[in-house]
Amino acid sequence: DPDGQIKYKLGKIRLRKEGSLYNYQLGIEHMMESAEQSNIHALFFLLKESVKKEEQLDVPPEQLQEWLEKVLVQAEQENDFAQCTLGYYYFFKSEKEVELAKQWLHRAEENGSDFAKSLLEFIAEWEQRQEIFRRNMAKQSFMKLLKNISRTLEDDYRKNHERHMKTESKLMRKLREKKLAQGQKLE
Repeated sequence: DPDGQIKYKLGKIRLRKEGSLYNYQLGIEHMMESAEQSNIHALFFLLKESVKKEEQLDVPPEQLQEWLEKVLVQAEQENDFAQCTLGYYYFFKSEKEVELAKQWLHRAEENGSDFAKSLLEFIAEWEQRQEIFRRNMAKQSFMKLLKNISRTLEDDYRKNHERHMKTESKLMRKLREKKLAQGQKLE
């Protein structure tokens, strides 16, 4: 099995949940053995599993790096599936590298990959949603800022007004006292 195809197919059979031969651990072992032979489909599967949010495949960083290097070799040889694999991985991993993902997907698209085209469309929609979210957050932050400034100005006005009223009241009282002392009539 020089290209790991048999182990890849055995892995797929073991990983079908609806089948009676389902065995996740054995399926992953077959996929890993196939990946050792640089089978691009097994490498894609394992990288995809490593970025899943649920049931994330626990992979040591050095193993992940080895898989990525194997995929990179094939991607550099213009293998569109390997290029898609890198694009998928870089976009869906927890610390996204969107620009790097798009670079690989554009190369795959240039090599005729419909999967790359679909992923690029998905990423474009995601970026639009992110931009809308950022704008909405900016608007909300600006509105909160205005509200806080308004509240601060209102509080400041109230304090100054109260102080002014007290001062005015004292002055009026002193003026009345002065008028009374001078014998003038109060109005």
